[in-house]
Amino acid sequence: MIACEVGLADNFDVKKYCSAVRKLPFRTASTHMPQDPFERIKIWKWALDTLAARIDEMGDAGMVYLPLYERTEQELAADQAKAKTLSTMRHRLHRVRATQRNAAQQQS
Repeated sequence: MIACEVGLADNFDVKKYCSAVRKLPFRTASTHMPQDPFERIKIWKWALDTLAARIDEMGDAGMVYLPLYERTEQELAADQAKAKTLSTMRHRLHRVRATQRNAAQQQS
């Protein structure tokens, strides 16, 4: 079973995972994520919750994972901005289409 589907598995090695993620350019790591920013936001929030819990459990030793936490926060903020832009764009498109429908009905 995939660890992220049920929370972290008992044998999940945070240190090894963080080390592997740090070696990848973040864009490469994020290509395995869904393209929909709304779905990505859910994943980033889950990751932040999980990281926060692990950092807290580890005490002072967990502070080495703060850069990963900060990086994840940045990705969350970027996806939230994209989601807001998409929502604004969809709202505008809905308004434009409604205006076009009204104009077409008036011509009929």
